[in-house]
Amino acid sequence: MNTPAAEGSESRHRRLSAPWRGLIAATGLAAIGLALNKILNLGFLLGVTLLDNAYLYLLCALLVGTVFLFLPATARARRDAVPWYDALLYMLSVAVFAYFAFNAHRILSEAWEFMAPTVAVAVSGLGWLLLLEATRRAGGTAVFVVVALISLYPIFAGQMPGPIAGLPQPFHTTAAYHFTSSESVLGIPTRAFGELVIGFVMFGAVLQYTGAATFFNNI
Repeated sequence: MNTPAAEGSESRHRRLSAPWRGLIAATGLAAIGLALNKILNLGFLLGVTLLDNAYLYLLCALLVGTVFLFLPATARARRDAVPWYDALLYMLSVAVFAYFAFNAHRILSEAWEFMAPTVAVAVSGLGWLLLLEATRRAGGTAVFVVVALISLYPIFAGQMPGPIAGLPQPFHTTAAYHFTSSESVLGIPTRAFGELVIGFVMFGAVLQYTGAATFFNNI
């Protein structure tokens, strides 16, 4: 018999239909292939060398949007199907990160983190909102508030107390910096996941599947 706690934990996630599960499986396999290609330098993408930022953008394009498929917007939202607005948020998330992956070379060569084109600023603003909503669904309201306030810090840095004061930046510069620099969306957590954690997870899964994990535990 399921306990109330277990039922509550299960009900937090949406039960996806077969087509959506197939899409999730395909994106998961694509993410694994992308990571293996990058980490092990396998050369799947013949003639194409992915820049580090392009790789991370593509990884985010494949994985971030799944939050909107798995986690309903509210406690009362339906869990037996994906509503149109969550499907839209998923597609927008993929489009945002795909846009930056496509422009990865320009981001570096033209220093978009300091002077991004108008379109990039608009896409960054949309991506900012999408990431905050994904954070709210995955981490809860408390985490959402903390992340939202910290992400807004550059705008109000000039009004902060002495030890944490800084030069204020306008909204459009802040939005672009979040997505085109190496210190926010593509900061240490994303780089650690894309370059280290995902490799260790796959290695552990292989050990478990092949039985090697039991062998090493018994040594």
